[in-house]
Amino acid sequence: MTHDTGHTNIRCFLALTIPKEAQAELASIQKSLQTHGAKARWVKADNIHITLRFLGNRPVKKIEQITKDLPLFCPNFRPFKITIHTLDGFPDLSNPKVIWTGISNGSDSILKIYDRINEGLARLGIPKEHEKFIPHLTLARCKTSEESLLTAAAIKKFRISPVDTEIKAITFYKSALSSHGPTYETIQTFP
Repeated sequence: MTHDTGHTNIRCFLALTIPKEAQAELASIQKSLQTHGAKARWVKADNIHITLRFLGNRPVKKIEQITKDLPLFCPNFRPFKITIHTLDGFPDLSNPKVIWTGISNGSDSILKIYDRINEGLARLGIPKEHEKFIPHLTLARCKTSEESLLTAAAIKKFRISPVDTEIKAITFYKSALSSHGPTYETIQTFP
C-alpha cells in the first residue's frame, strides 16, 4: 500500500475469501438463474466473497492500524469448511434488491469471526454494527422492480445443489467504484 500523510481516504472492507473452485460453482448458479429468466446485475465470480465488515472511506493511517491489529482480533483463526446451500434475497425474496446464497455448515464459525472483528474494530474507534449479521455471498443486485420480479420468479423455479468449500483467509480489500461495477484490490490477506 502506498504511504502518504494519512489524509487520503480509501473505501475498504473486510471479507472471508472462498477458493476459485467455489467461485466457479457460484458463477454456474448465476448462469443457471439467467437461463431461468433472472435479470440482474451479476457479481463477477472472482469478486464473490463473504463480507464481514464494510468500513466505508477510511484514512490511510486507520487502514494501516487495522492491518497491523487484525491478526490480534482473531488469534485462533483456523481454516474451516462451509456449505453454501440456499438462495435468498434482501430485503426478502418477494421483492429482492440483493440475491445471495446462504451458508449452513460453518456459519457459527463465521459469526464468531464477525463478533471478534466487530469488537476489535470498536477498540480502534470504529463503532460496532448493530444489525443482525447474516453470513452470505452476494450473487447479484436488482436495480428495478422488473428485475426483482423476474429474478424472484427464477429463484422460485430453481434449486441449487450444496457447494462445500473451505475458508482459509480473511482479506482486507480496497474497493473502487466505476460504471463497470466495483473493482477490488487486496490490501492484505491474513491466512
